Amino acid sequence: MSKVIAFLLKFGLVNKDGTKNYDQIKESLNLQKTTKEIQEYIDFLLLACENPQSISSNMIYNTGQKVLQRINAMEKLLTLLSSLDENTEIPFFESAPKWRNAPPQWTSELEYKFFVEVAKCGFGELNLIFSQEPFIKVFENGPPAFMLNDHAVAKRVEALHQFKNSGSKVVVEKKKKSEKHKRSESALCPKPVTVAGLAELEDGEIEYPIMITPSSFILNIGRVVYDRPGWHTSRYIYPAGYKSMKLFASVKNPEERVNWISEICGTGKKTPVFKVYMEDDPKVCFTAESPSAPWVNVLKAVSEAKKEKSKSNSISGPDAFLLTAPVVTYLIQNLPNAHKCMQYNFKEIKGAPAKPPRIAKHEDETEINDQNTETTSTEQQTNENNETITDVSKSPKRRSRRNDDDTELEPNEVIGIAASIPRRVHKQVRRSSSSESEIDSDSDRSDRNDEADEDDDRDAIISDMDDSDDYE
Repeated sequence: MSKVIAFLLKFGLVNKDGTKNYDQIKESLNLQKTTKEIQEYIDFLLLACENPQSISSNMIYNTGQKVLQRINAMEKLLTLLSSLDENTEIPFFESAPKWRNAPPQWTSELEYKFFVEVAKCGFGELNLIFSQEPFIKVFENGPPAFMLNDHAVAKRVEALHQFKNSGSKVVVEKKKKSEKHKRSESALCPKPVTVAGLAELEDGEIEYPIMITPSSFILNIGRVVYDRPGWHTSRYIYPAGYKSMKLFASVKNPEERVNWISEICGTGKKTPVFKVYMEDDPKVCFTAESPSAPWVNVLKAVSEAKKEKSKSNSISGPDAFLLTAPVVTYLIQNLPNAHKCMQYNFKEIKGAPAKPPRIAKHEDETEINDQNTETTSTEQQTNENNETITDVSKSPKRRSRRNDDDTELEPNEVIGIAASIPRRVHKQVRRSSSSESEIDSDSDRSDRNDEADEDDDRDAIISDMDDSDDYE
C-alpha cells in the first residue's frame, strides 16, 4: 500500500468540500480494494502515526510524521483558499505575517498564486511549480532553497491558517481605513512578524511591527535612557520612543474593539510620560507619569460608557504596555546601554537565543525621532561622556557589554555586570554634588514607581482585556 502513503504525502486526505477522499484515492491509484478496506487501512496508518511507541522502524516513524503533517497542511490550505474570494484573497496575504526570509520580489499576489498551485499539484511538486510562469520570471536563478522544502511550505500553511483564525479580519478592516488615514499605525500592521517563541529570534532579522499575540504588536522598541533614574526601576526599563498596540474596547462604543496605542515619550524631564490613545481617534488620549495610570483612566472611560460604575478599574500598566512579554523583555535587555541601568535587575529569559536579532529600521522612525527631539537634545548636552542614546534600528549589529559577557554567567550573577561598569558614566554619581534633597526626591520617586509596579502586577487584568494576551 505504498501508493496510498505516496498519495497522502502529496494530496492529503481531505477534499475541497471537507470530505475524506477515499473514493478519489481508489480511483486515482486504480486500487483493487473496496473503499471500506482503503478507509480501514488509512485509519490504522494514522493511528500508528499518532502513537510513535507502537512503531519500531525509524523509517516508518519518519514517514508517518510526514504523512500527518502533509494531511494537516493540505486540509488547512484547502480550507483557507475556499474561505477567500476575489475581493479578499490578495488583501489577506498582504495582511498576513511575512514569510520569514522571503525575498523582496515575493509579493502577496505571487504567494497567493503559489499556494493555489500547491493545492492543485500537491506537495513534492515545488520544483515543477517554480519552473512555470509567473514564478520562473521572478526567480531567474531559482527560488530560495527553503521555498523548495515541503516541510517549510507546510509550516507556512500552518502560520497562515492560524493567522486567518485569529486576527486577519481586524487587519483587513484596518487596511481599508488606512486609505483614508495614511499615517495611521494600522498601515504598519498588515506586515507583522510572527514570534512564536524566543528561539526563533536567534540569528534572525525582524521587522516592525513585531507580533506578540494576534491582537498585540510592538511598533517600536525604543532606546534606553540610562542616566535618569525615572526611566527605569528594579523591574522595568522604559525605553524612550517605545510604542505598542493592542486591541481593547472603544470608549465610544464598548461593544467594538479598536486599536489602542501605548507610548513612552520623552519631554526632556527626569521621568518619562506614558501616553495611551485610540488609533482611529488620537484625541481620546490619556497621559501620566506611570504606565498604569493612563490605562486605569481608559478602563474608567470604558466602564462609564458601559454604565458599569461598580466594576473594578484595576489593571497592570506594564502588562497593558506589553512590557512583561518575554520577547519584549528580551529585546529591551539587549538594547544598547541597557546594562547601564544601575537599578534594574536583569531577568533570566528561558529559551532566549544567545545572540539578539537585528531589528530593521522603523518605517516611521523620522516621526518618532521628531517627537523626542527635546529628549535627545537634553541628553546630549548633559552627558559628560558625549554618549548619545542609540536607536537599536540604526545599530543592528551593535551589542552591549552585557550581551558579550552574560553567556558565561549564572543567572544570579547577571546584575554583577552593571556593578563592574565605571561609576563615572552614571548620571546619579555626577549629580552627587547637587543638593541631598534633590537626590532623595528622585530616589523616593523611583521607590514609589517600584511599589506601584509591584501593586500593578498583583492586580488581575479585568475581564474586558483579551485573554489571548497571556504571554506565559
